[in-house]
Amino acid sequence: MRKVSRREFIGTALIGGIVLAAAPGLLKGSESGSGVSRIVYVENPAFSKEMRINPEPLREAIDSLLMKLTDTNSISEAWKALLPGYEKGQVIGIKVNCINRWMPSHPEVVHALVESLLEFGVPENDIVIWDRRNDELERKAGYKLNSGQTGIRCFGTDEPGWGYDAENPVEVGGQTKHLSKIITRLCDHLINVPVLKDHGLAGVTLSMKNHYGTVENPGTLHGNNCDPFIAELNAVPYIRDKTRLILLAAILGICKGGPGGKPQFAPNILAVGLDPVAMDTFGLKLINEERKRRGLEEVTAKAKHIATAAKLGVGTDDESRIKLIRI
Repeated sequence: MRKVSRREFIGTALIGGIVLAAAPGLLKGSESGSGVSRIVYVENPAFSKEMRINPEPLREAIDSLLMKLTDTNSISEAWKALLPGYEKGQVIGIKVNCINRWMPSHPEVVHALVESLLEFGVPENDIVIWDRRNDELERKAGYKLNSGQTGIRCFGTDEPGWGYDAENPVEVGGQTKHLSKIITRLCDHLINVPVLKDHGLAGVTLSMKNHYGTVENPGTLHGNNCDPFIAELNAVPYIRDKTRLILLAAILGICKGGPGGKPQFAPNILAVGLDPVAMDTFGLKLINEERKRRGLEEVTAKAKHIATAAKLGVGTDDESRIKLIRI
């Protein structure tokens, strides 16, 4: 597979183990069957400068994280472990979050991730970068739309011919909901790429709440601090069983007044894991630490969906069962 340069990628795709019991689609992420969920992370001040992403160190960092997460010695071995049973022709969906124009899932991070997949041998057209709406992907986040039969694909659920899957409804918090056809009918494997933001109702919007961009009319799922809605949505098999990796781009963050607004601090962290509850527990801690530095209260009380997701078996929020591995 030929290497795609950052400039070429921008021209074609951009503008400008507790979890295993509930999620058999995920790679076993526990330490020797101990039931410990692993979060592997790296902190590098070079990831950003003056609240702008520096793309240069990202690819090497992502490959290193994935190899450490899977205890492998090459990126090819890492992807084989993360994508069990993968065959060419299967579609890998990268779920991004583009609702905030100032801090979407960073195209530079997604580019590095795509480069890694291409090196592994995934054909360009079998990679789909997606979110709920085309205008958010393109106008807000800077991705270039492509729903064609060549190149890396990128489009929203509102792309003509897609939409929400009325034939396969799901139950979320007592409501009948429909998921994007991109996840129910197109993607065989799912990579979740959230960013680090607080949220006025849910406390935080990280990997689990990123799937509010997967479900039709998420506005009805915001009561009671979005609980149990976020948790139950992430327990739906279409999401739970297809998720292969979570890559939290905590390079920049919002800790007050999110999810909108400009980035307010720069942790300069990338983190990978297999357990969305453990990952969101990690991200919650980053936000709480920054709020404490600013003399603000923690948002843990609002983020009760994390504990609910743990009770549903989506993952663990028990910090004694989350192993943080810094590289």
